[in-house]
Amino acid sequence: MPGDRRVGLVAVGVNRTGVLTLEELKGAAAGAHEFADWLRQQTLFGVEPIIKVITDDEGSVTSRNIQNTVQEMINDGGLDLMILYFSGHGIVKNGDSEQVLLSEVSQYPDEAIDITATIKQAQKLRIPHIVIISDACRNAVDPFGPLGQVSGKTAILSTSFKGVRRPKVDVFYATEPSQTAKEYKGNGFFTQVLLEALIESPPDVCEQWPGFSTPVIPTWRLEDYLYELVPTRAHQHMPSFDQFPQIDTSSRQPLFLGYPMPKQADSPVSVSIPDQFNADFLKQDEDVDMFLHSEKQNRLHDNEFPTKRANLANTGEYRKIIGLKNLKPSPARRRSEAFVKLTSSLNKNRVIPDNLLDEVGINEEVQRNLKTSRASHSLQFMTGYYITGAEVTQVLDCSGRSLSIQTIDHALHSVINLEEATVRAPYSVIIMFRTGTMAVLPIMSGYIGTIGVTDGLINTLTFRISRLNPLYESLRRGYQPLIEQRQAIVAALASSGKLRLLGKSSAQNMARVSRADKHLDPTLGIYASYAYVLAGHDANAKSILRSFQRYQMNFTPSSPIPFDCGLLGGAFGATSAPSSHYAPFCPMMSLGWSLFDTDTDNSSLPSVVLDAGKHRLNAEWSTFLIKDSTSLIEAFIGGELS
Repeated sequence: MPGDRRVGLVAVGVNRTGVLTLEELKGAAAGAHEFADWLRQQTLFGVEPIIKVITDDEGSVTSRNIQNTVQEMINDGGLDLMILYFSGHGIVKNGDSEQVLLSEVSQYPDEAIDITATIKQAQKLRIPHIVIISDACRNAVDPFGPLGQVSGKTAILSTSFKGVRRPKVDVFYATEPSQTAKEYKGNGFFTQVLLEALIESPPDVCEQWPGFSTPVIPTWRLEDYLYELVPTRAHQHMPSFDQFPQIDTSSRQPLFLGYPMPKQADSPVSVSIPDQFNADFLKQDEDVDMFLHSEKQNRLHDNEFPTKRANLANTGEYRKIIGLKNLKPSPARRRSEAFVKLTSSLNKNRVIPDNLLDEVGINEEVQRNLKTSRASHSLQFMTGYYITGAEVTQVLDCSGRSLSIQTIDHALHSVINLEEATVRAPYSVIIMFRTGTMAVLPIMSGYIGTIGVTDGLINTLTFRISRLNPLYESLRRGYQPLIEQRQAIVAALASSGKLRLLGKSSAQNMARVSRADKHLDPTLGIYASYAYVLAGHDANAKSILRSFQRYQMNFTPSSPIPFDCGLLGGAFGATSAPSSHYAPFCPMMSLGWSLFDTDTDNSSLPSVVLDAGKHRLNAEWSTFLIKDSTSLIEAFIGGELS
């Protein structure tokens, strides 16, 4: 209840990165200060705020400074809520790996905050409630440009509390992946809309709980409100623009973000809407999904706020947002509802219709993924890869021997038969492309992998049971198209940054989906493991790993367990290095490298592997520049990686 609450805030705002291609922002540092001002006002309710603001107004903002500040706040203890706020330029390395750029990123590629790694670390803290806010762009950048190898750090240093109940972590992104977080009139647009909702506190964001003398603002009410308000306000600005937030809340009562602020007399709400909302206006602009509705309201009666100071400010009449009037469901709401339908359908043994995929906004990408995966159907060998979109120049096995490459269609398609490969631990091959890039992939006995390459980067990877595999005939007739569609759908969700939401909404289904007709699908097993871990369901990721372990023992031919599933399932400890049961010798998905930073037990992994992750390019699946990977290649063919 009010008067007994301790809230910590680390607010980071970076206007300048030193990267010539990025213009100086005007509102990032200001946004950090404004968010801190909001928390200070919560003292009206007896809240004890602990506030640290880090901006480039007075010097460089570094990852070490942020980490030390956050760690100091954690070590002091006693927090009911910790808020981490970041505002600045941002990029994505892949769908679920966001990097907020810091002051010295132009000189040091690791001078960024990895939001995914920070979320994962937050899930280990003793603080009951953590809120992470990122008001930054989530655009992909040129992988061969100055930001192509940015690989940031977690804001929370490695720490682990075994046996402690997990905290609830709520995440607010200003935009969806591949969108720009706008500035408007010198301020971060999302931050301004968020603060308006917190300060004006319309009833839509508030709840009255038993035992509380004033309403509270839960994050889940704020989530629903911002999903509607942000795109609506963006549309109403002149000129209009598109911006859709991505928000994931897991907290529930009694956890909440703050208290509604009392209004100063004669302080009208400032909203960017026409002076008069009338039928004529609505007829003129049929694309408006919602409009803001405000009314004059009287102040609450005396003594309805918990402090004398609050009640003194609580007088007179004021203009208040009382809600959003629905004209039709917003695009964000329609996509959200369609996403729920999609996740519930993934566990059913039927093909998902195109119209539902259209509603989620992924049908076009799903069809591209299906076209790529089906290209390998005619291959008649037990183990290998089919590559489309790039010319393969060399394939190395662990003995250093170059394997033969069959090229098709002017070298844009290549076939690699791995039956001739030297098959011993680490059951890996290195595939090099004409573009100067390379990938490290497993030798999955009895499976054909299909790789989709765009501009030298691996963006899709799927595995299917080879037609020569004895297990192929045991698949139910017609089941393969269903598996392929599942793979294509989950790949599309991953590239759009929705793996965490998938793991959260399908916690009971994803493990089942990864077991295709009693046969493990390596592709879906990998995706399911990431979805679970991102959603905080580590136990489910361990279940996926156990399934692979049982499968490996009981079926022939025996394939290695994907490295990613071992990593996410907790197979690699401080004294237990990856064994010959796992392949390749590093994460296949680029996202896996972000999760390395969150573990305290990576000392068993070779330093050459950990270093390679710092040079990975921006792609869904781990892709490296050959010229930066000499040490990794030498260690591989020299037998050091096993």
